[in-house]
Amino acid sequence: MNHHRKQKIAGFSLIELMIVIAIIGLLIAVGVPAWSYMVKNGNETAAIDSLRQINERQVQYASKRRGSFAESFDELIKDTGFNENFKGESGGKPVFNGYIFDLKTQKSPNGKVNFYSVSAVPETPTSGSRHFYVDSNGSSIRFSEEGEAGPTSPPL
Repeated sequence: MNHHRKQKIAGFSLIELMIVIAIIGLLIAVGVPAWSYMVKNGNETAAIDSLRQINERQVQYASKRRGSFAESFDELIKDTGFNENFKGESGGKPVFNGYIFDLKTQKSPNGKVNFYSVSAVPETPTSGSRHFYVDSNGSSIRFSEEGEAGPTSPPL
């Protein structure tokens, strides 16, 4: 009598593999939007913090120079120890944590910088959705969700 034994081959069936792939796909579908939201929210928080620091450093700079504000980020870095990531960008618009920062100044007739404004604009739509603004007239950071923020935008 010849009995053939069936050998059981170890491994996964096609159905089991398809279920695992479906579960991984579902996790990715849920995780990617949540990750994107967290990155965007983190970039916006970093931009707000940077604007607060710029405002503080401008006040510190002006207190040493009879009310004259810094004309560039390089001056703030040199004289107040501001964040080196803002140094020496071409055109004076550094990109930091997904936001483009723009410092604008106005001089009085005697050559003293008596006004500054800083805007922070998302580098790409995925790096942030809100635009921010701060100036020397007040310490409130202003924002806009529909284009560039300015002095008439609502405060945070």
